[in-house]
Amino acid sequence: MCRWVALEGDPASGHALLADLLDEQPQNADYLNADCWFRGLNNFALDDVLGRCTQAVERAGNPYAALDSRALVHFRQRDWDSALADLDATLGIVPGLPESLYLRGIVRLHAGDEDGRKDIAEAVRMVPYLPNMYSTYGIGPPN
Repeated sequence: MCRWVALEGDPASGHALLADLLDEQPQNADYLNADCWFRGLNNFALDDVLGRCTQAVERAGNPYAALDSRALVHFRQRDWDSALADLDATLGIVPGLPESLYLRGIVRLHAGDEDGRKDIAEAVRMVPYLPNMYSTYGIGPPN
């Protein structure tokens, strides 16, 4: 539901739903990760989210999703090195995860590494709609 509220152009309302869940269960790894992912995806309220992202990574039984979410926040903050570290860690846990490969390719290109095109091509081969999905949120290779 939070995603659809954000797509309607109102990320603050979507985030308010997550904030309510976190008020009730502030240590819940899934809610912490959802908050991190939502903010990164929507490029919303990034100034204070990295602590929550890190809590999600630390509390998760299997942290690959939280690492991927935190990488998205690092990407939005243009911290290419941290984004790559989290994406490499994600792909170390779940090799070939298309969404993480795609984002890693984008990050690599932003960092000046042309081999990012290989990651993007591999990810799109597995999931052809990734470019359209990510572009909805303003995420793509540099021009």
